[in-house]
Amino acid sequence: MKKHNIIATIVVLLLAAYHSFLQVFDREECHNALANSPHPNGDITLASEFTPTLTHLMVKKGAAAGGFALCAATDKPLGPCTDTPTSGEKANVRHLGAATGTCVGRGSKAIAAQVEVYTTAAGKLTDTAVNNSYLVGTSVTACTGDGAEFEFVPCYPVKQTV
Repeated sequence: MKKHNIIATIVVLLLAAYHSFLQVFDREECHNALANSPHPNGDITLASEFTPTLTHLMVKKGAAAGGFALCAATDKPLGPCTDTPTSGEKANVRHLGAATGTCVGRGSKAIAAQVEVYTTAAGKLTDTAVNNSYLVGTSVTACTGDGAEFEFVPCYPVKQTV
């Protein structure tokens, strides 16, 4: 009888430990799930503070709350704007580091596939880092030249020291 009580106690302790183990991971998954976000795919809607002539230019946080402006080489980018809104009009921005899948950007010159890409002037991207520019991802497809679209895998913007 004593042997059965010891075995039963061990089984209960193992089940309690297993249950506690599962609760830790369930809580972590729930806390980090993008499905709980108001922007589960990383797309956000903001008001444009300029009138872009091209889609997929990199934008930064604007001067007004809830706004965005054209990104320069040393500005911290939010991500590419997928629309061509007029100033004051709301538009979609793919938030770097939160967007699912790949993004489309505009190159400032020819860029090879599978290279790191950085911010440069006029909301475009380049394969050459300059001091205080931002790494935004890795190209998937090649860019054929200035203003051409190409696909890249985004990352959270990382400031460069060259």
